[in-house]
Amino acid sequence: MTDPQAQTAPPADSPAVSRVPDAPSDASATPPADLPGPAAGIVAGYPFTGPALDLGALLWDGTCHAGAQIRIPLGMLNRHGLVAGATGTGKTKPLQLIAEQLSANGVPVGIFFVTQSPKDVPSDVLAQLGNRIQHALRAFTPEDAKALKATVSTFPNSAYDLGELLTALGTGEAVVTVLSENGAPTPVAATRLRAPQSLMGPIDAAALDTAVKASPLYSRYAQAIDRESAYEKLNADAAAEAASAPVSGPEPAKAPAKGETSVVEQVVGSGVFKSLARSLARSLARSLGTQLGREISRSLFGTRKR
Repeated sequence: MTDPQAQTAPPADSPAVSRVPDAPSDASATPPADLPGPAAGIVAGYPFTGPALDLGALLWDGTCHAGAQIRIPLGMLNRHGLVAGATGTGKTKPLQLIAEQLSANGVPVGIFFVTQSPKDVPSDVLAQLGNRIQHALRAFTPEDAKALKATVSTFPNSAYDLGELLTALGTGEAVVTVLSENGAPTPVAATRLRAPQSLMGPIDAAALDTAVKASPLYSRYAQAIDRESAYEKLNADAAAEAASAPVSGPEPAKAPAKGETSVVEQVVGSGVFKSLARSLARSLARSLGTQLGREISRSLFGTRKR
């Protein structure tokens, strides 16, 4: 999720976090004067004295009361939560809304189960849920009607006809009940949810450029610096050493020192060479003598080749 406003912390009076500073609980529980009796009783369950996340405004008898905010105490977001509803009813938006407000408050913890029907979540998990956002359910089949009846039975007592209300909710509307600051469930409240201010998707180039330039680190990292790497430094040092080294030609052959014998003299003077030379001389003499005698015999007896 990309949040272009995440570069700077929101001010204390930002609508992302609803606070009632230093207000006594009885004064903060006063509902707007234009609310009907049952609706005023519902709103009286949500005026938390500590920091809380805003979900949206109360719906009563088809009217959205913008002054009656439905909220979740920040301290109760370590409990499991459930976001349920039929396809297309806007289940993703409450998660986006909660995530961006948690990010703004530096709270990294929060687990929510998202499903079309609460029966998809195991009963032992449902029993541990503290915060619940129920979007519209559709009852097109007998199985759907049975699931709707079971869902209604899991809510606290309510001034709404939940069986009728859950099938009439529109996109972006939900039935909400959360844990109050003392851990007790709040009254069931039909709520028109706030629209998230963040974007779940790639941010466009103009918004990204604006967010980058608004960052306090922009002045330090905006200019790209191509520093000399260690590899380049080592190559430069090696080239400098090669350039400064003297150029030397081939060394002339050294004459043998006085009194020293060369390799040829050593070979010729060896006993092996002398023995080999004598053997070659004898073999050559024998061969010449044999050939000469043969030629003389042929001359005397007239058998010489013509």
